[in-house]
Amino acid sequence: MIVNRRDWTLRRIWSNADSSIIVSCLCLFSVVFLTACSGPWASERAVVNIPVPQLAPRALQATGYISEPAINESSGLAKSDRYPNTFWTLNDSGDRARIFAIHEDGSLIRPNDGKPYDGITVEGASNIDWEDIAKGPDGTLLIADTGNNANKRLDLVVYVISEPNPLQDHEVTVTRTIPVYFPEQKAFPPENNNFDCEAVFYFGDSLYFLAKHRADRLSAFYRLPYSSLEEGPEDPRGYPLRLTDTYNLRGIVTAADAFQSRKVAILTYDSVWVFDQIEAIAMEGTTSMHPLFRNGYWQPVRAKQCEAIAFIDEDTLLISNEQRDLYVLSIDEMAPIGRASERTSINNRELGHL
Repeated sequence: MIVNRRDWTLRRIWSNADSSIIVSCLCLFSVVFLTACSGPWASERAVVNIPVPQLAPRALQATGYISEPAINESSGLAKSDRYPNTFWTLNDSGDRARIFAIHEDGSLIRPNDGKPYDGITVEGASNIDWEDIAKGPDGTLLIADTGNNANKRLDLVVYVISEPNPLQDHEVTVTRTIPVYFPEQKAFPPENNNFDCEAVFYFGDSLYFLAKHRADRLSAFYRLPYSSLEEGPEDPRGYPLRLTDTYNLRGIVTAADAFQSRKVAILTYDSVWVFDQIEAIAMEGTTSMHPLFRNGYWQPVRAKQCEAIAFIDEDTLLISNEQRDLYVLSIDEMAPIGRASERTSINNRELGHL
């Protein structure tokens, strides 16, 4: 199956590109193939390696600070589409089930009703290890309780809520609970701790989960079609996450965000990646469309322990760290990576999507 998809891709490139681009594609594919053959999962799938330039880390300058004491470890960020200059954030494990709204500069947004306030309580949820928050379809927010440092959890879940009004609400109720599991994990804990997920985003018609590999520092991309939630899980463990690709992102992934199914930003502890989506193809055996990420940008950074990322707009990112600092990063200032034809030859290799 892999050979057939690869051959189809190369024929497609040959018909639409000049010889110099074809040479680049073949060289890059060779790098990916060799990496796969030497890796621990060589028999399962290749590892996607995206060439990047040699750059010194850029020391980011803080543009804001989360001053609210109750927000002691901002572990996720999501910009509101409904309320201006509003970003949703949450604490990591150890806190109760609540979310907060802040401005871009980190100042708290809260009701002005004279009542005591310590965040918006999420009724029907518990915080075992909340790691990310993302915008979902139809004005919803997705809270990812998917942290799994010890790889022992059997209760990974995503909570769905309707976006509350930060100037009025003190609580919000879960409208849907999405239990999930990694089919590749057979032991709890496994020999290699590769099933800790700190990054979740909604893109196209699906939820994407980025599992960080502590054994080899790779990042596995998993997908859950939102349409599959209509009938309920067939497995008592929940909904199975489908492995789509394994990437070498040169660091441990800690957050991700999507902008209107056009761009995806991925944050590691020491770098930022942005991928552009300029084409979509159908996954073999389904009618669902999946993104092909072609052109992109990359920037190594120094910003203490980064934990969360969100799009301010299509060209600008907001980053937070455990020390409560906020940083604004312009995508235009990042280094371009991965030419279009090169990424097509890799991503179409097996599944044709991220």
